[in-house]
Amino acid sequence: MTAILCWINRECDNEMLWAAADSRISNSNEKGSASPLTDNCPKLFSIPILVGNKLESPKQQLYSAGFAYAGSTLIGLATKEIVTRILANLIESKFVDKFGNSIQADKISVLSKIPSIVEIANLVSKIGSRYLSDVGQYHPNQASAEFSIFGYCPKNGSYVAYKITRQSKDNCTFDVSPIQILDGEILQLGNNQKMIEARIAEIRSELDTNSTEWHRAPIKTLSEAINEEEHSPKIGGYTQVSICTPDGIAEFQMFKEKDQTPSYFGFDIERDLLPLSGYQADFLGLVI
Repeated sequence: MTAILCWINRECDNEMLWAAADSRISNSNEKGSASPLTDNCPKLFSIPILVGNKLESPKQQLYSAGFAYAGSTLIGLATKEIVTRILANLIESKFVDKFGNSIQADKISVLSKIPSIVEIANLVSKIGSRYLSDVGQYHPNQASAEFSIFGYCPKNGSYVAYKITRQSKDNCTFDVSPIQILDGEILQLGNNQKMIEARIAEIRSELDTNSTEWHRAPIKTLSEAINEEEHSPKIGGYTQVSICTPDGIAEFQMFKEKDQTPSYFGFDIERDLLPLSGYQADFLGLVI
C-alpha cells in the first residue's frame, strides 16, 4: 500500500499546505502478505484546472489541486488520469435564472464559476467508484483504494483537504470527508497510521512549536518509516513532497545529504534522464 500525510506548515509564519508520500508499490496475495514491486512510483500529483473552448490555445489555468492515492495502483492512476483529462477540458456552462431564462456568462462572477476543491473531490469519488467496481468484479482481493484532494481553494479562500474512502467492503461507494487541517489535524492515507501519528507527536513533544523541525516532523516520521525494515514491504522507496500555496503546487524530492547525487524517484538525473535537444530535466529538492 503506502503512507501519505497532508498537513499545514506554518514555519517562519508562512502558512502553507504540505503533503508527503513514499514511493513503494507492493503486491498483496490472498493470504494478506505483500512483496515490493517497485520503489520508483510517485503518489502525489498536481492537477491543473483549465478552461477555454476546444480550439483555444493556450487555455486559462484557474488553479491546481493536489491529488494522492493509496491502495490499488491501477485504480489510483486510472482515476487520476480521467480526472486530469476532465479538468483540462472545461468550458463555461449555460446559466439560467430561477425562471429558466438564460443568463449571459459575463453576467456571472468569475469566482462563482470556479470549481471548488470539494467538487473535484466528489468527481474523484465518482470516477474512483467505477474503477473499484470494475476491478472488484474480477479481482476482489485487489479492489482497495483511497484518495485525497487538497490544496488552496480560491473559491473558499483557504487551504482544504478531503479524504475519500470506501464506505464499506459491501459496496463500491466512497465517502468524501473534510479534514480539519487548519486546526492542526493531519490527513493520513495508507498503512501504519496510528504508529505514524504517535511518532509525529513524540518528535514534536521535544521541539519548540515555532521551530522548522516541529513543522516538518511529519516528513521526518515518514522518512524514518521508509528506512526502517519492519515497515517493509508496504512502505519504502523515496520521500516525495508537494508544497501548496495560493500561487500553485511545487514538487520536491527529499535528499539525506546536501552533496547527494540528484535523483528523481531513483533515476539519476545526470545519467538516466538524458538531455532532450537543448533542454534537460531539473527538479526542486529538500534536504532532510
